[in-house]
Amino acid sequence: MRLSELFIALIFALSPLQLQAVVVLSEVMFDPGGEESSDEFVELYNDAALPVQLAGWTISDGEGTDTLVSTGQGLTATPRQYILILDPDYIEDGSVTYDGLVPENALIVTISNGTFGSRGLSNSSGEIVSIQNMGGNLISEYRYSVGNESGHSDEKVRLNLGNDTTNWHNSIALQGTPGFRNSVTPPDRDLGVISLQANPEYPSIGGIYHFEILIKNFGLQSLSSNITVNADSIGFGQFYQLQSEVLNAVSAGDCTSVVDSIVMPQTGIQQIRAEIELVDDDSSNNVMTVLVSSQALEAGLRINEIQYAPITGRAEWVELAVAGTLPVSTRGMKITDGQGIADTMVRVQLPDWVIQPGEFVIISADSTIFLEVIPLVTQVAVLSTSVITLNNNGDSIAVFTPNGEMLDRVDYRANWGNDELGVSLERVSFDSPQITKAIGVQAWTSMARHRDA
Repeated sequence: MRLSELFIALIFALSPLQLQAVVVLSEVMFDPGGEESSDEFVELYNDAALPVQLAGWTISDGEGTDTLVSTGQGLTATPRQYILILDPDYIEDGSVTYDGLVPENALIVTISNGTFGSRGLSNSSGEIVSIQNMGGNLISEYRYSVGNESGHSDEKVRLNLGNDTTNWHNSIALQGTPGFRNSVTPPDRDLGVISLQANPEYPSIGGIYHFEILIKNFGLQSLSSNITVNADSIGFGQFYQLQSEVLNAVSAGDCTSVVDSIVMPQTGIQQIRAEIELVDDDSSNNVMTVLVSSQALEAGLRINEIQYAPITGRAEWVELAVAGTLPVSTRGMKITDGQGIADTMVRVQLPDWVIQPGEFVIISADSTIFLEVIPLVTQVAVLSTSVITLNNNGDSIAVFTPNGEMLDRVDYRANWGNDELGVSLERVSFDSPQITKAIGVQAWTSMARHRDA
């Protein structure tokens, strides 16, 4: 027997059971975002290394049975091919819901009757969708769960595993994923950095601290890679390499860690960056950078300007600045604005900024802050509107360290700004002896101007 004849004989010998057993249900769209009468679909996947003949195969919802019918592409599923079973009305009525979504390499088939089962796939109670081969043998079945948002199918997570409910999730993608990889299926190759933590959290200047990098394999394949750890002792992104380590065969779903030590420099600021050196399916999680700082750098942060009564269409804002010659790290620091004078209970965390002497940052609760003319070097944060709401008749603003110590507080009154809209309050000097307490009007002056003036 020639080799080609032997190969063909093997295909036919395997096809009744072995090949068909690897055709799996992969997606059920029972509540489409388009027309209910035409846009339901069921998807299969041929997980075999050989083609599978689907002639005579049937699909059932437990109440009615339909035979698979060709749409002109035939009924042979090639290896690793998705098979999209469309409602006949999708083709006959000219629906376009999935146009542009279905890839050319998908096999599109339909069914012999006018709808799936007896009355279509139910939206009110889950039905068992099953596939049988020509001989009536059960190939795959799954009871879908209702309650999905309209236009979101049930998708199988890992196609090579079973059909229990833990391996099926609601589709992330609107309209599902007809004829291509499911949106809930993890990528094949994806190592990611999930955390980078320093211990102690706020090291002392000149002291040794440890850091731990946690890496997880989010993909389906076991992966190996190098991870490079870099440090920046200035906070300006000027990194130098600390170490490079090999990550050996991290299994799918598993985690591994890298631990090292470093001295906190005299600057009191350090950035640590971990980078996975691997070409994978999702590079967005291959790099993580964290700011590590000493609490010695917190003391210089001050409230410098307040706009509590802007003109119509403009934003309230608070400006922070550095008092002294050392930079300030705002990591873990909070700003507060309560309901009135002396109320500092509601606090919101500041972004992780490094502010150099002579630089300013602006806090606002409204994106219209960007209508102001602000220097490009000035960092701006738009925080929650529920926290930063400055009262025109007087209010308290305070800044706190990570351990809850108050660094600065201003209890302003309406008459500080002469009760005029558009007037900001500017700090006169950082030399006030009451910088950690409520500061009186003598330390502030009003400026009847805007940043676009």
